[in-house]
Amino acid sequence: MIDLIPYILILLALSAISMLFIVRVLLNQVRLFKYRITDKNISHFRNVLFAISITIIATGSIPIIINIVTLFDEVGRPDTIGFVSLIYSVSVHMQTFFLSYLLWRIYRLAKGDFNDKDK
Repeated sequence: MIDLIPYILILLALSAISMLFIVRVLLNQVRLFKYRITDKNISHFRNVLFAISITIIATGSIPIIINIVTLFDEVGRPDTIGFVSLIYSVSVHMQTFFLSYLLWRIYRLAKGDFNDKDK
């Protein structure tokens, strides 16, 4: 069995990285919303990405809140975590992490940052 407190701290660290990516996306979106776009397809695409960002933050915040409550509320919680709970919680946090990262990459690609060096 895995001790609960160190495990939750690891999950919170993963969540912090995920939220860092999505906050960077939101800051980029806020900056881009200052400019008027006449192309309806690009405007729609921007709005869809914004909605995805908000959804990721909303759904990613729920496990973070649960983890924080579990850390500070000792009523009825076990000291270890079971295998099924381990797999479930890791998958939820990894999903948030990858969605945040991929959305961040979409924004980098959209502004022409392909992470390539000219030779």
